[in-house]
Amino acid sequence: MLKIALGDCCALMPKIPAGAVNFVCTDPPYGVSYKDSSGRSIANDSSTEWLEPAFREIYRVLAPDSLAFSFYGWTRVDQFMAAWRGAGFRVVGHVTFVKSYGSSARFLTYRHENGFLLAKGRPTLPANPPPDVVKFVYSGMPCIRLRSPSRRCSRSSRHSAHQVAWCSTRSQVRALPAKRHSMRGAGLWGSNSTRRTTRRQPRG
Repeated sequence: MLKIALGDCCALMPKIPAGAVNFVCTDPPYGVSYKDSSGRSIANDSSTEWLEPAFREIYRVLAPDSLAFSFYGWTRVDQFMAAWRGAGFRVVGHVTFVKSYGSSARFLTYRHENGFLLAKGRPTLPANPPPDVVKFVYSGMPCIRLRSPSRRCSRSSRHSAHQVAWCSTRSQVRALPAKRHSMRGAGLWGSNSTRRTTRRQPRG
């Protein structure tokens, strides 16, 4: 049975027994005060104070010899890496999601998303490892076109590391503004019994 819990990950995860989760896929706030071209923003995206306590809890609730996958903001990669390693994770892979459009542009036009594959213990190697470069398929427009503000995707709580809200469209599955990927946790590395404890949302 799939259980969906919506709330502050730092408040929810301590209620989960240690070792009870088989796989975690998280697309958390990046701490960059993100705002898209239409002016939408992510609540509490101005701080990374949640990073270390959230990943300590993620490590605790994961079963021995299991994996987690985390997206991150490249301008805060040092803070994310410190939080992952401080929690006990080993970095065992890096995935690039290639987009057909640029989500923003400064010195470069940003046309990809990245995430790290993290290991607790020594997970079994897959028989057919997936590639580390994946085509990004954006399917977020149905969310943007929703007319009712009450139905529009929005991140109302602080952290997404252990929040879940799996909806009919991928854009709704990550909460608010725009940019993300069609990787669904168990689709790459998880098992059928995976407890999904993340919410994700496209930003670009």
